Amino acid sequence: MDEQQSVHPDGLTATEIADLLWLASLAGPRGGAAPDGSEADTPVLPDTERPPPAEPTAQEHLRDGVPEPPLPGRDDQAWRSSAAAPQPAPQSGTPADRAEVRHRQQLAGPLPLPPQRALADPLLVERALRPLRRRGISAATTEMLDEEATAERAVEGGLWLPVFRPAYDRAWTEVVLLVDDSPTMVLWRDKVREFTELLSRVGAFRSVRTVQLITGPGDGSGPDGAPAVPMLRSRSRDVDPRALGFPASSRLMLVLTDGLGPAWLRGTVTPLLHHLGRRQALAVLQVMPSKLWPLTGVSTALVHLRAPAALTSNAALYWSDDGRRLPDLREPGEREAIPVPVLEIDGGGLHSWARLMAGMNVSATELLPVMAATREAPLDPPAAPALLEVTGADIVRRARAALSPTAFRLAVRLAPVPLTLHTVRRVLPGSGPEELGELLACGLLRYVPEPVERTAEADTAHFPFDFKPGVREELLAHGTLRDTTQVVREVSRSMPVELWSDGQRFLIDTLDGRQPPVPEITDGNRESVTLAATVLTALSGPYGATVRRTRAALQREQGSAVPDGGPQTTISRPGRPAAESVTPSLDAPEPSPASLPRPEHRLASTIWGEVPPRNVHFTGRQDLLDTLHGLLAPGRSMEAAHVLTGLGGVGKTQLAVEYVYRHSSEYDLVWWIRADRPSTIPSGFHDLARALGLPLTPETARHEAVSVVREALRAGDLRRRWLLVFDNADSVEEVRPFLPLGGPGAVLVTARSPQWAHVARTLEVDVFSRDESTTLVRRRNPRLDEHEADALAETLGDLPLALALAVAWLLDTGMPVSEYLALFQRQLAALLDETPPYDYQHSVSAAWNLSLDRLREENLTAVELLHALAWLAPEPVPTSVFRHLDGDHAPAGGFLAVSRAVREINRHSLARIDHRTGTMQLHRLLRMVLRSSMSDGERETSLRTARSLAASLPPSPSRTAHLFACRALESQDSKVRSALLDQLRWLAAEGLTRDEHRLADAVHEEWSRTDTTTPAELTELARHLPFPP
Repeated sequence: MDEQQSVHPDGLTATEIADLLWLASLAGPRGGAAPDGSEADTPVLPDTERPPPAEPTAQEHLRDGVPEPPLPGRDDQAWRSSAAAPQPAPQSGTPADRAEVRHRQQLAGPLPLPPQRALADPLLVERALRPLRRRGISAATTEMLDEEATAERAVEGGLWLPVFRPAYDRAWTEVVLLVDDSPTMVLWRDKVREFTELLSRVGAFRSVRTVQLITGPGDGSGPDGAPAVPMLRSRSRDVDPRALGFPASSRLMLVLTDGLGPAWLRGTVTPLLHHLGRRQALAVLQVMPSKLWPLTGVSTALVHLRAPAALTSNAALYWSDDGRRLPDLREPGEREAIPVPVLEIDGGGLHSWARLMAGMNVSATELLPVMAATREAPLDPPAAPALLEVTGADIVRRARAALSPTAFRLAVRLAPVPLTLHTVRRVLPGSGPEELGELLACGLLRYVPEPVERTAEADTAHFPFDFKPGVREELLAHGTLRDTTQVVREVSRSMPVELWSDGQRFLIDTLDGRQPPVPEITDGNRESVTLAATVLTALSGPYGATVRRTRAALQREQGSAVPDGGPQTTISRPGRPAAESVTPSLDAPEPSPASLPRPEHRLASTIWGEVPPRNVHFTGRQDLLDTLHGLLAPGRSMEAAHVLTGLGGVGKTQLAVEYVYRHSSEYDLVWWIRADRPSTIPSGFHDLARALGLPLTPETARHEAVSVVREALRAGDLRRRWLLVFDNADSVEEVRPFLPLGGPGAVLVTARSPQWAHVARTLEVDVFSRDESTTLVRRRNPRLDEHEADALAETLGDLPLALALAVAWLLDTGMPVSEYLALFQRQLAALLDETPPYDYQHSVSAAWNLSLDRLREENLTAVELLHALAWLAPEPVPTSVFRHLDGDHAPAGGFLAVSRAVREINRHSLARIDHRTGTMQLHRLLRMVLRSSMSDGERETSLRTARSLAASLPPSPSRTAHLFACRALESQDSKVRSALLDQLRWLAAEGLTRDEHRLADAVHEEWSRTDTTTPAELTELARHLPFPP
């Protein structure tokens, strides 16, 4: 039915054909019995008089002498679908029959997983392309069957006679798919196949054919075996691009790519696009999500496009930005360029582009992502966005800053198993090619042309990439023993034992407590045995001697397969961070599990705790970074803390984060402590004590852990190169007692308070210089020119936080800078009377209000959520607490609506979302702006919601701050009052006497004024007062 739907000469859909057949069955067949039982006099046409068959299908249609290469078949699927499940063994039959069934099941390969769609919503994609079904008068025929008129005549008059109308034909002769043949496209094989099949169902084209676009490693003359220029190939025969570039007003060309091939990364593909788009319609379909495009070689900018007519070539398109966003579009001479739309293959831009190509409104413009296709390749092609660090630790640390949490978790769970598409789905169900694409784009993987050992699993789901040297070992350090062994066993269970590799069988036997001999090393199993040795090294414990024997066997077969003395990575124990792991001794005799000694406290790798994610758009500050390095460099005794001071929003925290990431390899210990609320500092020290393996009992109070850690750092017995960062420490008197006194490490503090100058060495952080401001703006939004960036920086006072917010808003809306600045000035004038007289606050307030106004139009739930968070303390709030909103406080859509609201808030950069910890935090100044902009009704409603959120938080030091901030003491809600008493009990149990007395005094003062306080509440409250009444 799909084939009939795509090739029927009348352009009928499957539904329309089915309706005609149903009506025909009601009216009676030709030459058969009439409805009254008599014989119909309509003769049956002989074969020679019947209509000719339908025109050739898309798969049979060959043009220009270029045969169409076969599409990936269903048997080639490895990612979104798997081989059909083996039939279950019958309950009856001879033993020989049942044995044969079991044998076939074992040979069937990996156990199947439920199939998943490659395209997120095929129906939505098909609807988006419907404008391309524009038709014109056919020159080949004069009339065609009018099925609707025929049906109406049959129903109304009882006459089944055909009705004809003037014939129409598809406007597009054909669509040519140039499918990127880069090795990375193996991830998107099923998506390309589904999209190709979908094009045949749209009914807009007479034929659909594919041609390979060679942009990756091959037999070309470029670096790494890649072609010096991209090539076109059909089956095994090269295709001259000129054969596809002749004038063809009814041909549409679509390039399907992920933008990771060398030709894309070096920019050498643009001349081919320029040649093809000069005389026909051309677009690039990106198979990767748009959020990953900056990591690829496809550089785009939003441009307003207008087509003067339907079926317009790219060279005839008009654009309205005068080349400011894509300067190449306006450069004369040999660098003359044409615009090429870049669309997400299943994204929302398809419909706008289809309307443009169909000429549905020649006077309207469409805002689309566009790349500039130049006539010649750039003189200095951009380098591939891959990491060039030497060590695996550096590669992983840099990549983690850009990876999504799901992608990084996938990388950690893939580390102990062979890298194939089958194992990816097994180790992290729900993950897809998007996550693997992130690993490729962030430089964790390297291309492996052919595997040495080809198991049945590799044959059906081979992935031609593997981790870079040292990356697998570093990723294993981020896992736990339980997770690692679970992944290894799960992948092994998913395939028959007969198909296990030698290394896989050796690893499983070792984990099961047996002591198998090391397999004889051959070219076929060296890779799998090396992987087993790497995993066992990371697991440490009782496997030390086994690893020693395995390494020795590998080294005898190949001298440096697994060199001694290399970096050794270990796995943390269940429930403990990876930093607590220890390196096993390979020379010691293999002990029994019962006699294993306790691990030593000295650690094998840097302890890394609570450090915020790196800002990938960090700009400038080189002088400050160099000064910090001179003050904090390891090897010098700490005499005093070093404090970064400055106004809120100048980037003190971002500067500290950047320093930590740049120089992390110089320290044995880097620990980040949030100090905006001194009561939370002991919790950070308690976690650090656990990471150091210090002797703490479950009864050890948090304040006792502070003394233990400070003494250990001062002595330097465990770590001699340590760095502690106290972030946002505004209270000098309360934070200073926590600072270590002396030792071989360093302490860095960020604070707004200038009082730190009396007790520490301060370093003033000012606003950006104008060059730094314009660099930041153009780095985050390359479409802006120097003049626009300078005007934006001038208006915002060079404040980094305000610049970041404004650029994020411009990127989201596509508004010109001139309109933004005009709107900004109107907002600023309204805010001057409501904000303190500080220029930086005015700028930030105005920038925030622009984003807030936009959010009010898009998502009122997000605004209500921000209003509630504005009454909480400026500390991270767990997003899971939003699940507990009920009654009048819950939004109409429930927790799903709240999740969407959080996503919108993050998109507008109105809060800091930390997906690793699942928290959300508002800036202090944004809280001021929100509170001052609320009406009386909004203020009352948001206060009630904030109190409900604070009451739902688990007991913690920060919960006290939230209860004070939202004035929960004034609430008459029984849930809130119970939360106050519960928090007092927790503070007493934790030994936080000062906070306990402060909260109890405030509660007692407020509750004693009301008549609703019960005697039971007063009795409970009196237990926590410093001087009971």
